[in-house]
Amino acid sequence: MLNIIVCGPLAGFIAFFLLACVPSRGGWSLEELPGPVRARMTEKSRLTDLSPQPWVAGADLVQFLCRWRTEQPVPVVFPEDASAEENRMLRAVLQAWSQAGLGIRFLETAVSSSGINIKFVSKGDSVAVPQGAGDALADCRVALVPVRNGQLEASLEFASVYLRRDQEDWLGRSQPIGWDERYGTALHELGHALGFSSHVARGHSVMSKSPAVVRKAGAAVRAGSWSGDPNLRALYAVPTGMVVARRTLQVSYAQEIEAFLRRGQRLGLRGPYTRVGDPGARLIYRGASGESFVAGLRPWPPPQEAADLRLVFNDRAKRRLMGAAGLQE
Repeated sequence: MLNIIVCGPLAGFIAFFLLACVPSRGGWSLEELPGPVRARMTEKSRLTDLSPQPWVAGADLVQFLCRWRTEQPVPVVFPEDASAEENRMLRAVLQAWSQAGLGIRFLETAVSSSGINIKFVSKGDSVAVPQGAGDALADCRVALVPVRNGQLEASLEFASVYLRRDQEDWLGRSQPIGWDERYGTALHELGHALGFSSHVARGHSVMSKSPAVVRKAGAAVRAGSWSGDPNLRALYAVPTGMVVARRTLQVSYAQEIEAFLRRGQRLGLRGPYTRVGDPGARLIYRGASGESFVAGLRPWPPPQEAADLRLVFNDRAKRRLMGAAGLQE
């Protein structure tokens, strides 16, 4: 049985109030933002569904928002095997985002060590193939400096977008994905790459998990009628690195993360970076060959009880940064 709770007094506004009733998924409130920042948000959004990035300052687990800086265009590397029609799709989607009120611009380039890298993938490829039509990850570079005026020195530096050309039907047969869905998927995954790492709980945002909503947005881009997304506009109204929540961390966890960050710098590793995904959040360093040293925080957003948060290091981080070798470096 479906139980509906109506928050407002007027039946004519049931849909509006049902949307408002849904609690935010990100574990933070807009009230955490400075008044002048909130004043720049002139439309309703589900920005608080966005899971913040993780950081540690002393004994505090700091949660902050991260996006691309808009002073310079973001480099974008297209797939080498893209067809002419696929290139048209990607350019149309990038143009749609550049006209969506974020203040962001893109620069198509052949090679770049930063920016957004787009790839088409299929079943059997060596990379992790998305279960759905696409996937994305985005890494935020954080400077090892104190929080100043409620803000970290942080911004997105690199993102990968993986898009499928086909999917299997219920018999395991490969079937091409329609163009409305492909446009919508590219739009959705680039939304993740632009910093909205989560999905909205309700509404018709392209950052919804609903394939029908995403497909409709793709059709709008193809028709040249897509008007952008209020959730991404809200994110880009917030200065990158803005702290939105703090929580006291277990002392042992704070000490381990501090050691992880300090030793990574001492070894000259690239980073640190933060990354947020569905299962958890990560702090990451990278070696000269691109190998990752990871401190994972699970679950994410963090639970109310600090004891329910788990800190997990990958094997490479355990050996190089947290074990006897790390202590001696």
